[in-house]
Amino acid sequence: MLRTEQDKGKEILSISEKLSDVISTLPDAETRHAVDVWLEASEQNRNLFEKICSEKMMQDKIRNYKNSDAEKAFENFLKKRKRHSQNRVLYRILSGAAVVVFCFGIWSLLKLQKEEQTQQIVAEMKSNSSMTDKRPLLTLGDGTQMNVWGENLQFKETEKGQQIMLGDSLLVQKEDSSDGTGYNRLEIPPMCDFRFTLSDGTKVWMNAASTLKYPARFAAGSRTVFISGEVYLEVAKDARRPFYVIVDGMEIKVLGTSFNVRSYPDEKETAITLTEGKIAAQIKEKKYMLTPGKQLEWEKTFGGVSIKEVDVNNVLAWTKGYYVFKNSRLAEVASTLQNWYGVTIMMTSEVSANTMYTGVVNKEEELEIFLQRLEEVSNVTCSRNGNHVTIY
Repeated sequence: MLRTEQDKGKEILSISEKLSDVISTLPDAETRHAVDVWLEASEQNRNLFEKICSEKMMQDKIRNYKNSDAEKAFENFLKKRKRHSQNRVLYRILSGAAVVVFCFGIWSLLKLQKEEQTQQIVAEMKSNSSMTDKRPLLTLGDGTQMNVWGENLQFKETEKGQQIMLGDSLLVQKEDSSDGTGYNRLEIPPMCDFRFTLSDGTKVWMNAASTLKYPARFAAGSRTVFISGEVYLEVAKDARRPFYVIVDGMEIKVLGTSFNVRSYPDEKETAITLTEGKIAAQIKEKKYMLTPGKQLEWEKTFGGVSIKEVDVNNVLAWTKGYYVFKNSRLAEVASTLQNWYGVTIMMTSEVSANTMYTGVVNKEEELEIFLQRLEEVSNVTCSRNGNHVTIY
């Protein structure tokens, strides 16, 4: 007997509700495996999963959990995040005070897409043309431009020039027409972050709207790069060649260290956060030493410097796919989000700018979702006109 569209709809709704109950909590290995098998069974199942993680479902949960203990939920989230820091998951904030829905089934979709994404990795050679692609743009010293993308991407230097490798596979071979002393420039567009490895083995994570300038070949006695935006580095140890980062006139010297640099042109401060090792930050004639867990803030206009202890997990959350805000001024939240989404966010009053916000913002969600959520849990009103957002 043929089922009616109404019967099919009821079945889909029933399955959606059951799966939603499973993936909205932290699943065990058996549950994850069961969901993975179900997703691989058919394209229809994968489409159904996307419906389960739809915005409507998230909005329903916002209403269901609106009266939850927000601060307690936020603290629980932080504990769970530390235990599961290796998983990049889809976080949805259920309130501005950070009651969070965990949609852990998303890892299955990413797994299914991994092979296809690898096959679609592009290194398109273009010369001095306007790059409109929403992928990182690499400009070589001779002006050659290419879009680059993919996990395990490595930039290597050779005697004759440069190579771009994906694992053990050669994507691009470029011979230098000069003496190899020129600089390459890597630019990351909005709504994109990028991870790769430099020729010396240094691992680099770049956030949206960030730029890294690095030499085609590192010098024999030192390694120097220039940064704008937000970049996290795990510097390869090389006692013979210190690693230098130049950012807004500040010089950071390291040997083998992990640290985060944040210095967007539209922000008033440059922040350096150390996670491992030691660094020496020199501002004009004065040097500042940092130890793990400390953050140096330099006020660009007036030159004031402060050093404080921070939660490095929160600082580095952007490398895992989300932003963590805890008792942050809305103006600071807006500054972070406008660089990610590539928009301009304007505050119309001191009241709105100083509104305190606690929450977790998933980098994969649309800006409108955050704005709607913000209106639901605060007294502000948001409007958007193209790339301009106003918060009243």
